[in-house]
Amino acid sequence: MTSISFSPKRLTSEYKNGIYLILAFVLMFLIHFVPVPKPFYMGSELVQLTGEAKDTLAVFAFAIFSWMTGAVPFVITAFITLLLIPAFGVSTFSDTVAASFGDPLILFFIGVMMVSAAFRSSGLSTRLSRLILGMVGKNPSRIILVFLIFGAFSAMWFTEVAAAALFTPLAVGILDKCGIKAMKSNFGKSLLIACAWGPLVGGMGTPVGSGSNVLAISLLNKYANLNIGFLDWMAIGVPAVIVLVPIAWLIITRAYPSELDEINIDDVAGEAEKGLNKKEIATMVIFSGMIVLWLAAPSIKTATGGRINLTMQIVAILGGILLFIPGLNIFSWKDVEKSVDWGGIILITSGLALGKIAFDTGAARWLAWVIAYGLRVEVLPPVILAMFAVLVVGIIHLCFSSNTVTGAVTVPLMIAMGSALHVSPWFLAVPAAYSACMAFILVTETPTSVIPYSAGYFSLKDMALIGIPMTIIVSVVAGAVFFGMAHIVGM
Repeated sequence: MTSISFSPKRLTSEYKNGIYLILAFVLMFLIHFVPVPKPFYMGSELVQLTGEAKDTLAVFAFAIFSWMTGAVPFVITAFITLLLIPAFGVSTFSDTVAASFGDPLILFFIGVMMVSAAFRSSGLSTRLSRLILGMVGKNPSRIILVFLIFGAFSAMWFTEVAAAALFTPLAVGILDKCGIKAMKSNFGKSLLIACAWGPLVGGMGTPVGSGSNVLAISLLNKYANLNIGFLDWMAIGVPAVIVLVPIAWLIITRAYPSELDEINIDDVAGEAEKGLNKKEIATMVIFSGMIVLWLAAPSIKTATGGRINLTMQIVAILGGILLFIPGLNIFSWKDVEKSVDWGGIILITSGLALGKIAFDTGAARWLAWVIAYGLRVEVLPPVILAMFAVLVVGIIHLCFSSNTVTGAVTVPLMIAMGSALHVSPWFLAVPAAYSACMAFILVTETPTSVIPYSAGYFSLKDMALIGIPMTIIVSVVAGAVFFGMAHIVGM
């Protein structure tokens, strides 16, 4: 007879999560059953919350509380919200599905993740990272800077999670070859934090960088009438990345100066000397073609009188399709099923649905008025508003373990606040969109930080101590860069 044993620790965890899930539903029904607040005036405008808007806030409260506590996996919370929206009569089930899974940006995210998986599967990502190391030299501080730079650059094209997954094993390999033990070295601590911070900074550089980016683009298009193209995003995102990478390097290396004068990386770098194989060449050609089309799409549209409009989504999914051309055999569909973050896609669909009902019912506008009235942000100049938006997103991000969730919560709120204050969405919603992937304080804010943290070379406290000043600096720098570049490019 097989005996069944239960781990007390597991039972305690499941009991706690069960309580959290019950509390999430209790919170939702409390908001549903409380009376509708009385309308109030903001200047000459009457601000009121309808019953549908209140139910929208109830669904939001459930989702936020469940995401914060981890009562159930993020994806399950996302599915529950997709059912709660029609259950409360806020929208029909068909409209909810159409607003979530029916958004073209879902194909963009799938295509990008397929190409990212091909980089890893073909071995091209490992080759490139080792080639980079061969060009660095042996100075510890310089190695950390290079990890930040190339981590940021990789995140701009593969998503920040993929970039962290790419550079973390390489960093651990270097530390192992140097005989550096976990939690015993400032260099080890700095290098692994750089594996998280580089991709986090780089994630804001292009629409590809984070799931929150593609979500924000869709929300800004639908509810602020802002059509942000690939180059439009890069015009602000790339300068911010260029400014923030050296700042991150200075903070990391000053806080945790290396105890080593020189690092021996000859063995690691030497492995990149082998010739490219067929899979690597094919992957590089397809990826390069995608970048060219993303950048050239506006010119192609103009030259053809609008007949050929290569949107970000079309180019991304086309790149994914080309990976399966007969004869190339870059990888199989089974590899795709294992490599693509399908849970991240579900999170994006949930964010799109929540954003839609927040605007359609007026819930986002009402909440924005309440916040604006309490913080008196209407008296702030535009550049300070941009910094305010970045800082608010950074603080809110502490509550969530996903950039996409943070974007789903903050971007609709900032769009509505801009509308309520009669301020261009550029000064609130767009900075919020750019900064939704910046999670520097808590490791638990994003899987991008969890991956390097799991290597064991730095503690939660190590990252939090330097993450707090980094977040404050980012709010000032990113807000200022955004404001300046928005005026320079005429946006």
